[in-house]
Amino acid sequence: MDDDGDDFGRIPLSNEIVLRGHTKVVSALAVDPTGSRVLSGSYDYTIRMYDFQGMNSKLQSFRQLEPCEGHQVRSLSWSPTSDRFLCVTGSAQAKIYDRDGLSLGEFVKGDMYIRDLKNTKGHISGLTGGEWNPKSKETILTSSEDGSLRLWDVSDFSSQKQVIKPKLKRPMRIPVTSCAWDHEGKRIVAGVGDGSIQLWTIKTGWGSRPDIHVEKAHTEDITGVKFSTDGQILLSRSMDSTLKLQLPQLQLQQLRLKGAAIAAAERLEPRYRRLVVAL
Repeated sequence: MDDDGDDFGRIPLSNEIVLRGHTKVVSALAVDPTGSRVLSGSYDYTIRMYDFQGMNSKLQSFRQLEPCEGHQVRSLSWSPTSDRFLCVTGSAQAKIYDRDGLSLGEFVKGDMYIRDLKNTKGHISGLTGGEWNPKSKETILTSSEDGSLRLWDVSDFSSQKQVIKPKLKRPMRIPVTSCAWDHEGKRIVAGVGDGSIQLWTIKTGWGSRPDIHVEKAHTEDITGVKFSTDGQILLSRSMDSTLKLQLPQLQLQQLRLKGAAIAAAERLEPRYRRLVVAL
């Protein structure tokens, strides 16, 4: 048997549990850093909270929440200290809950009649994604159909820290369809509705101009982006039915070449030749 077969054999397929409860598609999952609690979000508008330490043989959730009536749950993310979690729904306002599901507050919605997004106090259209900074217990990131990303301070729900507008060929509003932090909390990546992937490094004096801009990374909406643990590889997922590996450490001009979305395993170091894919 080859190496790939040996690796596959080590996956514990014979030991699994099925957590039931949602009535529609499960759209978001989050495991807390301690591994003891799991959150699931769904198109049925609810979040279910599971506690492995207190779970009995019925495998039921200990709490069910409906963050925003009539809005699908799109993203869930634990704080690095596991004491709170971020909930992103199809509404324009993200919410923060404590570890037991008690609502701590929601971020302000912006004024939809203000034309310049940088002058609004919050998002003005439905959210598409969000993630807690893995190294900062007070900073979160959100993306929205209004065409912006925003950084927020969890200690102040009334105003964002920073507004990021992706680079576009023409002045217009194109949704930001996904977002993520790297594992050091120093870089932000976003999938944009024009098919591009854009990356920013957080540093003194940084602004909306991306450090890396991959044009035409996908032909349809980018539904997910995720950094490898060491930050050297970026995985992107799209409605065009593809997963693609990006190399964000390359020079900007290299990434703008045709075919910049690299997916060939032979171009990667050996430790990046395997992926786990959920279909």
